[in-house]
Amino acid sequence: MSSESSKWNGMWVGKSAEGLTSKMEEMKFDVTKEKNEVVHNGDEFVWTYWSILHNFKAHTNEFKVGTKFTRTIHEKDVEITPSWDGETLVQVQSNGRTVSFDISEDGKTMTITISMKDKEGSTKLVFSKEE
Repeated sequence: MSSESSKWNGMWVGKSAEGLTSKMEEMKFDVTKEKNEVVHNGDEFVWTYWSILHNFKAHTNEFKVGTKFTRTIHEKDVEITPSWDGETLVQVQSNGRTVSFDISEDGKTMTITISMKDKEGSTKLVFSKEE
């Protein structure tokens, strides 16, 4: 990971979404209500998010890239293995989902791409950094 870790830090607010799954549509998913607050140093993250997954109540995960951790998703414990692919943070989940996080060159946009093993297509969520 490069020394540009500071570009991860901040509050990220949902701006756009494409490729929503039917389950997300049934849940009336609205990316503009989603928020992520990230504190990052080296391989360590403290990631707080406000999401439909937790009725928009703050939920925090602390993790270190290269070390497995468990997160509750849809009321089920899911084991997550985070790793770096260049500047991209990749989380492989025990439920078959892979989530990739990319920060734009200018540090103003975070794109989260969610794909499922054995399923074509992916969901892309775009967040803007609050100034």
